[in-house]
Amino acid sequence: MPRFLDLFDFFCEKVITALGGVWHPEHFNCAYCGKNVVEEFFYEHDGAPYCTECHLSLFAPKCAFCGEAIVDRCLEAMGYFWHPDHFFCQGCHTPFVDNATAHEHQSKVFCS
Repeated sequence: MPRFLDLFDFFCEKVITALGGVWHPEHFNCAYCGKNVVEEFFYEHDGAPYCTECHLSLFAPKCAFCGEAIVDRCLEAMGYFWHPDHFFCQGCHTPFVDNATAHEHQSKVFCS
C-alpha cells in the first residue's frame, strides 16, 4: 500500500515539507500577510509560517524609546525592553552603564 506522501507526490508536481506538515508551494504563505515564503527565510509561531517583517512586527519585543522591533541584543529594565543604545537618561542623554541607577518618571527613564 502506498504511503500518503507518495500519493501526494504523484498528484502534485512539488511539495514542501515544513513545520511538521506537507504543503503545496503556493500555499506556504505568511499566516498574517499572505506573502509566499517558499524562497525566503521564515519564522514559525504556533505552527504557522511568518515572513520576517510580520514576525518582527507581531512578536519581537519593542524598544521603549523608539518603538521599533528589537532584532539583536535587547536590554530589559524597569518592565520594558530597550535597544542597548537607547537606554539612556531622557533628561541629559547620558547612557546607563556599569550598574548606574535609573529612575522611572511618567514612563521615561532618568538618572539621579
